[in-house]
Amino acid sequence: MKNYFSVYVTLDCEESRQALNFLDEKGVPFMAVVMDKNPEFHQMILKDMNLAKTPVVVEHLENSIKIIGGLENLKNYLSQNKD
Repeated sequence: MKNYFSVYVTLDCEESRQALNFLDEKGVPFMAVVMDKNPEFHQMILKDMNLAKTPVVVEHLENSIKIIGGLENLKNYLSQNKD
């Protein structure tokens, strides 16, 4: 399976929208996980990933995952890891 990203978002977050648009514009495969209806899950994800706000970006590799971070982390990561 090809690598892809999971992006944990909230619908009222501008950086979440920007992250989704950025991945879409780059043609990078991703799935969005909308957390608006489950605030407990939202808080758990932020705590587990050691982030203060959405988006939370995770790359799914062949046999592992890599926590990328937020929007700026995503942009930096993709600019450094061009195929």
